Amino acid sequence: MKKLTPPRQFGPLSAARVISLASVLMLPISLLAPKGIAPLFVITALLVIGLNFDRYLNYLKSPRFLSVLLGLCIAFVVLSTFWSVTPSATFLSAMIFGLTCIGGLAIVLAARQFTTEEHALFTKATIYGGVIGIVFFSIEFAIDGSIKQILSETFTSNIRPRISYDPSLNSGMAVYALYVWPWAVAMKKRLGFVALALALAVSIVAVAIGQATSPILALGIGLIVAAGVWWSEKLVTSLCAVFIIIGIFAMPYLPGSLPNPETETHRLSFLSRSALHRLSIWNTVVDRMAERPLLGFGMNTTRSLYSDKDKINRVYFPDNKRKKWYNFFEPIPLHAHNGILQIWLELGIGGALLLAAMVLSIIKFVRDSLRHLIWKAACMGLLTSSITIFSISFGPWQSWWQATLWLLTGFMVALRNSTDAIKNNE
Repeated sequence: MKKLTPPRQFGPLSAARVISLASVLMLPISLLAPKGIAPLFVITALLVIGLNFDRYLNYLKSPRFLSVLLGLCIAFVVLSTFWSVTPSATFLSAMIFGLTCIGGLAIVLAARQFTTEEHALFTKATIYGGVIGIVFFSIEFAIDGSIKQILSETFTSNIRPRISYDPSLNSGMAVYALYVWPWAVAMKKRLGFVALALALAVSIVAVAIGQATSPILALGIGLIVAAGVWWSEKLVTSLCAVFIIIGIFAMPYLPGSLPNPETETHRLSFLSRSALHRLSIWNTVVDRMAERPLLGFGMNTTRSLYSDKDKINRVYFPDNKRKKWYNFFEPIPLHAHNGILQIWLELGIGGALLLAAMVLSIIKFVRDSLRHLIWKAACMGLLTSSITIFSISFGPWQSWWQATLWLLTGFMVALRNSTDAIKNNE
């Protein structure tokens, strides 16, 4: 592979320092205000493009399969404007998605070009980022309220009861469950396997304390996959590819194969209230998908399918007076709370095929292009953790969520090249 020249530097400002700072700030921002990840990403991307503009243009001229596939995804969501039920909103969302991808590619390219010294700087920054994040979370949990609550009371006069764990931390804990992977790799790179094990152990405890289901499930599945890749790389990466692709194309059939969360709640009594509500939402999504199975309703149209006047009262445990509870929301509130189902709903079979192609391409890249087993295991852990959260929590077009995935991708690329660069110098 042709050796890449490092990005230019203007005084103390360089792409490596910008991305390193983003790594340090990511967890505190995500725990304090998750949507703040979006402006962090925008600032990082703009600075990186400004520092590396000419090299970035040359990179875009060189065909790379993942970049071409990403271009097809952008083109498809733009085309969905023509059959969207809200054309103007779809076009705007498609433009934002395209610009986000361009910014994300800029960060990834810059990460590939770090010098050995810049790699060392970024590795230290990622270690600090993980430590700062766990300290910040520990303080939030220890003060029986949280800094978020204190700030809310100070600046908005919104008084909330002090509790041992603030559910508003859930989005931040989802980011933490993904940041674990570059943090653990940085710890291994700088301090060895003992530090790697310590980082994972601390992260498991923190995510478990966090109580949110999706980060716990995501980190658990990611750890299992990473351990499997370490044990048998080819077998586990192949199995992951098969299971993920089956999951993408079987997802529309999943809600109907489960007991009805409202009429048969007793059969799902082990699930939390939020999980039961999600199942109700997914059933509605599948019903609406049948109306436009080939092309869907258009990108980011889910929020327009229902409004306040469509709110319904769902009843769970209807035959049990002690457990009976109600839920008053739109049939699909804002998004599907399942990224795969939302892509089916909005982009139909074409969107599902592009999603499957993207996942397969990433797995193939990890399997064929990464030399170090620790990197392969961590990348597969990050991928499966991300897909898990993507499948049960956030909307696919949420800016802060896309920003999170792009930043973490850039971090992993930077750490991978760090090892390669140092190994070549030894």
